[in-house]
Amino acid sequence: AGLDVGFPGRVNCSPQMVLRAVEQVGPVQLILAHMGGWRNWDEVEQLLPPGSVTLYYRTPGQTDYRETQKVFAWRDAGGAYVFDLGGRTVSGLRIDPDSVGGVPTRLVGVELNAPRPWFLAFVPDGGQWLLLLFGPVLAAAFAALLRQIIRNDD
Repeated sequence: AGLDVGFPGRVNCSPQMVLRAVEQVGPVQLILAHMGGWRNWDEVEQLLPPGSVTLYYRTPGQTDYRETQKVFAWRDAGGAYVFDLGGRTVSGLRIDPDSVGGVPTRLVGVELNAPRPWFLAFVPDGGQWLLLLFGPVLAAAFAALLRQIIRNDD
């Protein structure tokens, strides 16, 4: 997207091109490297519609908000602002005070890190699966090594 470092001077997809595409097909989720254009990131913010709202988020363990961790809202049919955090686990939210409306005092319908159904507590995640698969093998190898060391001492 944007200026490609492999092809100097050639713009493959500018933020303006992305905006025209979204206007034609409606709201869709896009993953755009560098906000839709390498060395064109300032142009992205200039193309945001008037009245857009920016939401900054923190992930667990972070103490500050970062420029790279922000999402822009769109308005649904009822006029509510909608933010898509893509399923990320977040520890904090901050509305950009320069956005329309400033910092709202009421966030209706905001649910951070929604509770999971009780039965999902028994379903391992990726790291737990690795531990379940390789833990017994590593424990057996360690036990065999320890056993060999003890036998050599006798």
